[in-house]
Amino acid sequence: MGTPYDNNLALRMAAASQLAYDQFETTLTPPPGYQVSANFTATLFNTPELIGFLMSSATDHVLALRGTDSFLDWLADATYAQTPFAFVSNSGRVHEGFKTVYQSMRDQILTALQAAQATLPLFITGHSLGGGLSTLAALDIAANTAFTKPVVYTIASPRVGDPAFAARFNAVVATSWRVLNVFDVVPLLPPESIFDGSTTLQYKHVAEWKPIAFLKGGFADNHALGNYIAELEEL
Repeated sequence: MGTPYDNNLALRMAAASQLAYDQFETTLTPPPGYQVSANFTATLFNTPELIGFLMSSATDHVLALRGTDSFLDWLADATYAQTPFAFVSNSGRVHEGFKTVYQSMRDQILTALQAAQATLPLFITGHSLGGGLSTLAALDIAANTAFTKPVVYTIASPRVGDPAFAARFNAVVATSWRVLNVFDVVPLLPPESIFDGSTTLQYKHVAEWKPIAFLKGGFADNHALGNYIAELEEL
């Protein structure tokens, strides 16, 4: 385990994740002192869409990725097929859909980081699908770029890979915190064990996790980033 959980940092990262939604829905206005150095377009469910950005200040970089409303329905209907995460050796297998989305923007992310000042810290964040994609990106970035010690805070992330992936991630990414609402269904998906008719697929969360609790009465509300931010503000 890397550095202890920092609730103020979790709030900053949740706010950055919200900016990734703002980027898609309206316009992206970075916080004072930051400039957006790159925007990332991924293929989401066969449609190219803006999904995140890299912003930089004099003190750090922040890479943020968003989820999508259609992800909730898609995740409920998904088959959870797995494929090797070939970008990093000995990293097991990951959710095929998540990897496909990540791969569609991987070159953009790596190119942006090559141009970024590697002596500054890199924070990586994302909500929902963005949390899953951020997990894939963090391992890839830690293993294959000059940013060998990214700090990762995901919000309401699903599981993304098998036990071998989780073990490799935990060994390479020193500081990673998954913030999750105990009443949110998405962090429970995909299930830890799935029989697909011919074999049993295993999924395991990466470490570490920070549970919070709010009950808003509905699936979408218990998963909503705005409600996560409100609860973190109370901590």
